[in-house]
Amino acid sequence: MGAVEPTLLILPDDTIGTIYACLADDIESRKALRQSCSTLHRSRAINAQIHSFTLAETRDVQSITSAFPKHATLKTLELTGISFDKPLLQKCLSNPRLMERLSTVVEIRLVGCELKEGAATLMPKIFSGLRALHIVDCSSSCQFLVGIQDPRELHSLKVAGTESVLVTSILQAIPRFECLQSLEVSTFSSKTAKVDVNMLGSLYQLKKLILFDFGERIEFIHADSLLTSLQQLSCLHISGGLPSLQNACSTLVILRVGKVYVSMPALAFEYLPNLKSFDFCGIVLDGASHSIVGKVKDLVEWLSKGPCRAYAVNDEEGFSLEGIEGEFESSTCTSVLAALEPLRICMSSIEYIKVIDFNLNAEGWKEMGALFKNASYLQGIDVEFDNNVGLVNAVQALQHLKKIELCNESIKVIPDDLFAALIHAQLVSSPLDIIIDSFEKDEAQEAQEEVLKKQW
Repeated sequence: MGAVEPTLLILPDDTIGTIYACLADDIESRKALRQSCSTLHRSRAINAQIHSFTLAETRDVQSITSAFPKHATLKTLELTGISFDKPLLQKCLSNPRLMERLSTVVEIRLVGCELKEGAATLMPKIFSGLRALHIVDCSSSCQFLVGIQDPRELHSLKVAGTESVLVTSILQAIPRFECLQSLEVSTFSSKTAKVDVNMLGSLYQLKKLILFDFGERIEFIHADSLLTSLQQLSCLHISGGLPSLQNACSTLVILRVGKVYVSMPALAFEYLPNLKSFDFCGIVLDGASHSIVGKVKDLVEWLSKGPCRAYAVNDEEGFSLEGIEGEFESSTCTSVLAALEPLRICMSSIEYIKVIDFNLNAEGWKEMGALFKNASYLQGIDVEFDNNVGLVNAVQALQHLKKIELCNESIKVIPDDLFAALIHAQLVSSPLDIIIDSFEKDEAQEAQEEVLKKQW
């Protein structure tokens, strides 16, 4: 008899599972491997690694029973862009096969879903063993939380993208989840508001807390007393001001705030012996011109004493440097940037900077380039240039720049000397995208943008 050709099927099951695990970043190859032989469908080592499923843009929730591998255990379910109503969920509840499949789900993610009248209270009955719940950009979030029958089971809760007017209602529904270890409530508010967070003080097991308004318009009040109660907290993200941490838990390891203001009182890092990272996403110069440089130096002094790190909020916001409209002359702005120089190491990772209400000359841009040496995207809002070569100064200073976006009524078209700098002097080694976003767009601007693109 001839030798038997080696195949996957003669390998031990745990070896097959190891091969499958190595394909974690290649979903298509994972599917191809598993579907190559029906025997692999029953591989315990493979099925142990299959535990999540995503259902998007369909009301056929019952298709989960056939779409998810029957030999695997469903633990994490993501439902995206689905409109749930009472009849649909009642139909689910009356399907024993579906309910058996969903009985093992411990984490559910609702993304962009609509929970119509009656649906929000029925949903928790379908997923009765939840330990983690993520609700992102969904309606009726508060009703869902109220409908959860056993709040002690929930260990992780995230409510993101909610309307700012509902933040208070959502927070008021949370204290019953007394076993929470991770909580995130975030929004992008368009209106100024004060939200009391003291009711969260009963969540004694909380280790991670995120209270963030990306619009920086909500002030979370009574955060000081809240932090006194949360003695197991290791990670805190909070916007809308810097709470006093004198009586906060010494276990805090990560502290992330929004923008820091030069008028803020200094943070006493000595009260946080275990702090590894203090993150901020912008600096606001909320002071008078004659005293602003001194205040910036004070800010830098206390920031330099801690494990500071600058971060960009997201791909749409970046790290912001904000002045006051018409307040600072170019010499003052240059001095401010020079005063920030001790922070250059913690600024070095920033690639996207948003500069607002600044007046910058050539020296100012040099300071900017030294501070943000890896910036590739510059967004200037009401940024004043000393002369028409101001953009050239920016390109020369920010050597990795690939995109400039300007929003300023005084700039209508790309200056001719910038073309000369870019095309003839070759100040950049790769194409530079320039966007002029002004209130008056004309054909000349569009023509100049097209010319620049063709030159490259």
